[in-house]
Amino acid sequence: MDNEHKKKAFLTGHYFKTLLLDWKGVFSEPTTNDIQEVVEKINAYEEINQVGKSFSLLLSFSDFRLLHIGKSVVDVFGYTADELMEYKAGVIFKLLPFAHLDYPVKALSWAKKVQAKTRLWLEHVNICFCGLKIKHKDGHIIRIFIRLQVLNNAKNGFPSMVLHTTEEVTHLVKGEHYWGRFVCGKNKQHIQSFLSKGEKREFSEIISEREKEILLLIMENKSSQDISQKLGIATNTVIKHRKNMIMRTGAKDTTALMQLARMCELV
Repeated sequence: MDNEHKKKAFLTGHYFKTLLLDWKGVFSEPTTNDIQEVVEKINAYEEINQVGKSFSLLLSFSDFRLLHIGKSVVDVFGYTADELMEYKAGVIFKLLPFAHLDYPVKALSWAKKVQAKTRLWLEHVNICFCGLKIKHKDGHIIRIFIRLQVLNNAKNGFPSMVLHTTEEVTHLVKGEHYWGRFVCGKNKQHIQSFLSKGEKREFSEIISEREKEILLLIMENKSSQDISQKLGIATNTVIKHRKNMIMRTGAKDTTALMQLARMCELV
């Protein structure tokens, strides 16, 4: 156990330094007025939203600095907002278990590749990460779904402030991997997806167009036989597509797959 703690401590330092070096100078700093306005909205939202385990976090992209954590974080992670704010930017490494410790570095590396490909990645952006493992204060592992929303863009076009909305999805997700999905453009014409593990880690969409057709029919309570007849494909092919979607998204079952698809706006 001591060796594992030492290895995690070493990797945490390594990943954090890498992250800050990659981040430095790319993004601009938000203004005080920007921050205060958003914090007030987060507080107001938390007062009226009492359903489910979720919270909001405000992040400055200029220096990977925590600006605000919603008080409902205690319902998800067990820690109070004040406890987590003490760790500043390094808080993510405190919460991540060893298996997903490299998430910040992988996520940033992927986002940079997406930006380089599209050049439009700040227009009508929808970003999410699903299945990330987090260590609760009491020691057990939970799985989360994160939605990122760009609130402010600097003059150079890059975001200066991003809102993270985090929801616990332990009841929906299994497996060891997490995945991300990036959609931008007025007509959602640019889509890139990412898997933390697997031979094909980066691709256009987390599920194929054929799989989307099948998923939409599943949502209409159609059986595999009904779907095969409607689409003119073998029933075994439908079953295989269903299994592939579940495997790729880490969903526990078809019901969980449908819920994750709605959360991520896959269909």
